[in-house]
Amino acid sequence: MYSAALSAIDGKSSRTFAYTFGDTSVLYTILVSRIKGLFTRVRGLNKDFGDFEGDLDIYHLNTHSMASHDATNMKALENQAIADGCLLVFLFDGIGGDHHLKVEKEDHDELVRYIKQKESQLWVSPLAKIAAFIDASKH
Repeated sequence: MYSAALSAIDGKSSRTFAYTFGDTSVLYTILVSRIKGLFTRVRGLNKDFGDFEGDLDIYHLNTHSMASHDATNMKALENQAIADGCLLVFLFDGIGGDHHLKVEKEDHDELVRYIKQKESQLWVSPLAKIAAFIDASKH
């Protein structure tokens, strides 16, 4: 029902999802059993890298929360992902301001500039496009 309503608005037929606050269950009900087939990929909160060559858990992709990280730390993660050829998903709860899970705006801006410098070594894309690429490469 919701997918049809969203599709009527934006014309998209595939969607990704992120577990709110990383919670994978609600009132003892495991969400993955309820959402299977509704989304192409689901972002979790495990701090790890996705391995394109191995089996990615499409209903719990590893995501790095950047809460309170500085530019040096974020760039180090980027460098590791480049060196290992892995999927790196950043999660930003807030940029600047008074949010307690924020990244300072200056650090975020520095990361964006760094990504621009490294763009020949990276692929920055919406998760739905990355999911389609992974699916196509397995066939």
